[in-house]
Parts: sequence; structure tokens; C-alpha cells
Amino acid sequence: MNTFIKNRALILVIFLFYILCFGYYSGTDLGLFPDENQHLGYVIDVTNHGFPDYVRGMSYGTNKLNYLQHPALYYLVAGAVEKFLDLLNISDFKLIRLVNVVISSLTLLTVYFSLKKLISNQFVIFTSLLLIISIPMFVALSSSISNDPLMILGSALIFHALILYYHNSSTSKILYLLLSGGLIVSLTKATGALSVLCILAVFIVFENKKILDRIRSLNKKNYSFIALSLAIIIIYYLSIHMTFGAFFPAPQKDPSDWYLETYPNAHRYSLLDHMSAFYQSNIRTLLIPYGHKSFDDLQLRETMLSFSLVLIPFFSIYITHLGIKKKSNMWQLSFISLFSFLIFITFYFITIHRLNIRTGYPGAMQARYFFAFLPAFSIIYGMAYQNIKNQLVLGLSSVIVITAGLLSIYPAFYPAVSPLISSYYGQSKSDTFYGELTKGRKFEQTFIAKSSCLNSVELNLATFARTNNSNVILEIMNNKNKSVAKEKVNSRQLIDNSWAAFSFGYIPLTKGEEYRLKLTSDGSSGNAITWYSFSGKSDYPMYVGTIYGPADPQKLTKTSGKAFVDGMPVNAEFSFRIYNSGWKNPCKKMASH
Repeated sequence: MNTFIKNRALILVIFLFYILCFGYYSGTDLGLFPDENQHLGYVIDVTNHGFPDYVRGMSYGTNKLNYLQHPALYYLVAGAVEKFLDLLNISDFKLIRLVNVVISSLTLLTVYFSLKKLISNQFVIFTSLLLIISIPMFVALSSSISNDPLMILGSALIFHALILYYHNSSTSKILYLLLSGGLIVSLTKATGALSVLCILAVFIVFENKKILDRIRSLNKKNYSFIALSLAIIIIYYLSIHMTFGAFFPAPQKDPSDWYLETYPNAHRYSLLDHMSAFYQSNIRTLLIPYGHKSFDDLQLRETMLSFSLVLIPFFSIYITHLGIKKKSNMWQLSFISLFSFLIFITFYFITIHRLNIRTGYPGAMQARYFFAFLPAFSIIYGMAYQNIKNQLVLGLSSVIVITAGLLSIYPAFYPAVSPLISSYYGQSKSDTFYGELTKGRKFEQTFIAKSSCLNSVELNLATFARTNNSNVILEIMNNKNKSVAKEKVNSRQLIDNSWAAFSFGYIPLTKGEEYRLKLTSDGSSGNAITWYSFSGKSDYPMYVGTIYGPADPQKLTKTSGKAFVDGMPVNAEFSFRIYNSGWKNPCKKMASH
């Protein structure tokens, strides 16, 4: 009982974390999470012949060569677990996801002990830890087959080492944590290694003289561990390069090479446009569990999580100011976290922008690439909560974080509860578009009503990575070409490459009858959106029938509907979702009145 009281923050967060993991684990089929089939392919390589096959390795469940370029540590760990499962005659590959549940549990445990070094209040620790698991993609990755959670664990060990440093802990303990974290990220993911390099570079600049004093106090055992760690990294990368001809090999070309070959005249972003797209994409993927099943999100959840994240830079500035004022070295921890994060984001953005200029490929603009900083975000929260005296600020920020944390249960269990709330039908895939929807143009999509009550419609729209201010009008037309519903949104509210909701309340339909979605706009060129469609053509036609390319071309998923562009039929279907009212049907009550 005393143990529970002393560590109740950790126990409660771990309990909630396991509940969320269960939701994502049970509700998401194998292969839906980002690159899960590719990661699993390398795990199976390890079980078959001891190492990822960077020459002929296939993605799981396909006849396509793998395209991941990650170091091997995660695959070796997960492969060892899969070998153990084979000994028990257990052949369910989905169970490998549990490896990351354990790894992320260790991350939360590490961050907990970091916070405990700084904070005595269990409620403050609970709120700070809750921030991490309120980010859906952290839990989704923790419930998938992916190398991201191992990278985050390595980063958590690095931040814990820095906290021990500022608490004047023994040099040996700090060193072993730094070496462990550094080894993990170096042998797991390149972006994780870059994150840690940025963190340690800023730290060394601040503490160079004191670090030299610490180095002078090292003993032979310490130096032997340093030499061993460096030797492991150097030998690994040298052997990889000598064997495969690259430090980060893959069985085939990089996706950017495919993109260049397929779209040699693809749009190249201007610097400002690319920055805008980079910002929007990272914010969006920080708020939602991308790769998870599509779901009708709660706006309140996204708003609360957004507020939680917006507070991080303000808290960091506050802690830095307070530490300088009180002449405490702890402010450096906050400053190092924020400044190294900015350096990392800058380096990463410059890299993908150069890639875009060279190949047209927009780059991987997903928030998980900077998840190595999640432990730092939690620590910044804890330090701020520990020092803020204004009870109103503390109360409001705590309510925001706790609300975001509790509402994160919703996306985790959405596949199970969605039929009770609202179900949808339509065509969710996309691979092309038909230019800007400017004034005078119209995009139309027919559909057969599968229920007698329509609640809302979602369309997969793009803003061309810019802020537009045109109006977008969606009408629902019946088979007599009469409008049964009409809704207008301003494109300023739209998020690029995302689903836009048009809420109609409850509109009675005749089940089995054909209707038509009609989308128009008053926008002009350069101030308009577009509606994504799906043609079923391969993104990379030169790889059709070969072992290259990301996947086999998918056939068009028929919805018994047709698409029209400016009144002319096209061989595609627009991406749309028709939401009905779930288990309730208010339209019946409306019809009876």
C-alpha cells in the first residue's frame, strides 16, 4: 500500500497507458500502422537468418522489396522475441507488438524517475507523464511493430543522465546512462541519433569546463566502457558499409528516387510554402493517430491536446527566466531541451527541402520523427508546474492536460464504439486530383444511400499547402437534380491533405436511391482547394509487375458511384465519407412530425 501511495502517479499512468494500448492493439489490423509490414519483414528476416536482409528482404505479406533504411537493433530485439514465440509454437505475428508495449513502459518509468528527481508532488508528476500518453501517436506506435519506441527510450535515458548531472550524481552513473541511450539511438534510427547529437552538442557548449573536470575524474573502468560503446557503433557501421555499400542500406532505391522517376516535373516548394506545409503536417500528425483506422475525431480532444502542446515553449521560457533569476543551473535543462529541438527541426527541414528541390519528393513530414523530445516535453511540464505559484494557471493547465489524456481513450477504442456513435460508407482512398476548384468549376460524385438518415459528409481535400480564404460549397442533390441539403465552409478553416467535415444535422434520404455530392467554390487561381480522387493507377507505373515499388497497384474500390469533373465523367471516384446516425435514427422522428 505504501508503495502505491509513493508511486501512484506512475501506477495510474501505466494503467491508463495499458488501456490505450489494448484499444489500439485489438482494434487495428496488422500492417495498418506506419511501415508496419516493412518493419515486420525485417523482424522475420532476423528469425530466419539472424539479421535484416538489406539485399533481398521483402515487406511482410507482399512480393515487394523492403524500402526501410534503419539500423538493426530493434529488429534484433523483436526477432529474438519472435524466435522465443516459435519455441512455444505461437505463430501470431501481431504479438510482436507487445515488445513495444514493454519498451514504452520502460520509457515512462525512466521519465517518472527523472521527474521524481525534480518534483515531490505526485499529482504534478502524474500530469506531466499524462502529457506523453495523451499524444495518440506515441501510444499507437507503442502498440505497433516499429522502431520508434526504442528510439524514444534511448532519448529518455539521455535526458535522465542530464538531470542526474545537474543533481551532481556520480560521474559513472551519468556516463553509463549516456552511453546506453547513445548506443540505443545510434543503432535504432538516424533521426533519433540526430536528436541526441543536437541535445549533447548544446549541453557540451554550456558545460564544457565542468565536463572537462568530470572527464579528468574518470577511471579505467569508465574509459573501457566508453571505448567499448564507440567500438560497437564504429564496427557496426563499418561492417554494414563494407557489406552493403552504404551506412543505411535498403534492398531498393529510396522513395524519393521513385518519385523523381515517376514525376520528373513535380512541383517544387518555395521555401516559405514548404515551411508552411511542414508546419501543418507536423501539427496534424501530432494530434491524430495516423495509420490507425479512419475515425470521426472529437474536436474537443484535438483542442485540449493543442493547448497542452502550445504551453510547452511558454513553460520552457518561464523556467529558463526563473532559473537565471534564482541563479540555479536547472534552467539550463529547459533551455537545452528547447534549443536542441529547434536545431533538430531546422536540420531536418533543410534536409527534406533540399530533397524536394532535387527530386520533387515532399519529404516525410510526420511528427514521430521528433518524438525523441517527448521525454523533454514532459520534464519541462513538471519543472513549470513545480514552480508556478498562480493557482489559476496551474488549475487551468492541469484541467487541459487531464482532459486531453482522458479523451485520448476515444481514438484508441473508436473501431469498437464507432457503430454506436456514427458509421460511414464511401470511398476513402486517393491517388490523384483534377486541379484547383476555382469559380465556375464543379466536382461531383454520385452515391447510393445506404441508410435513411444522413448526418454529415467528409471530403478528402487539399489546400496546396497554403492558407486560402475562398468559400467551398457542398450540395447534396437527389435524382431529380434538386438540392436536399447545402453547407458552406471557408477554406481558411481547412487543413491540407485532410478530411473536411460538412455537417448537415440530420437529412432524411431514401435508402437505395442515388444521390450526388456537388462541390463548388468561389475561389480564384492561387486561392482555391482541390478534392482528392482515386483512380486505382499505380503511383509508380514503371515498377508494375516487378519486385520494386511500395506496393502492388490497388484496384478501384467500387461504391456504385460515378465522378464528374466540370460535367464530364472521369475514370475515378472522389474520396468521400457519408456518415449516418449510428444506432439512433432521428430522421424517423423528424418524418413522423
